Amino acid sequence: MNRGTHFRDGKTSLTWTSPTFWKPGLLGACLVAALLVTGCASSGLSGKSTSEDSEIDDLNLVALPMPVNVSGRPGSADGIAVKVYGINRQRPKAQPIRSGTLELLLYDGLAHKGVVETNRLVHAWTFPASDLAGHSFVTTVGTGYLFSLAWQNNPPRGSQITVVARHVSSKGSVISSAPNFIAISPPVSPK
Repeated sequence: MNRGTHFRDGKTSLTWTSPTFWKPGLLGACLVAALLVTGCASSGLSGKSTSEDSEIDDLNLVALPMPVNVSGRPGSADGIAVKVYGINRQRPKAQPIRSGTLELLLYDGLAHKGVVETNRLVHAWTFPASDLAGHSFVTTVGTGYLFSLAWQNNPPRGSQITVVARHVSSKGSVISSAPNFIAISPPVSPK
């Protein structure tokens, strides 16, 4: 064991003892053994980005559960705030949307996936991939897009609305998020 003086003020002497496994030979042997036991693994994905593995195959939409004041006018809730994440199931983090068009659709009432289109469309916002940079942010979960969207002169009629994100790829395939529901209480009156 190695001993050394850690603290000394004339009256008190403290010493520390280094354990024997910190000796260079034993430490090196432990590291080699740990590497041999754990091994290495690869998912098979290369670090290169190709058009195939940069495509998204799912969308996650997160909406605030209430309308927001987008215009800044006092006392008026006149829009929604949402975050959209493009998902590629082959990658651990949300991916940037590099092609196609992102659409955000606002419907009156509660609507479930597959029957959303039967509700009245209040507003549709369309963003080509080239226009998404101003809305993007990067976090530990990957790249996302933040939108504060005003419904302008066409407010919802009911006390609940449904928001859906939809990505139309450059090849024409469509991916939709699960619907998000927002309660509007009391209903917004037309201006």
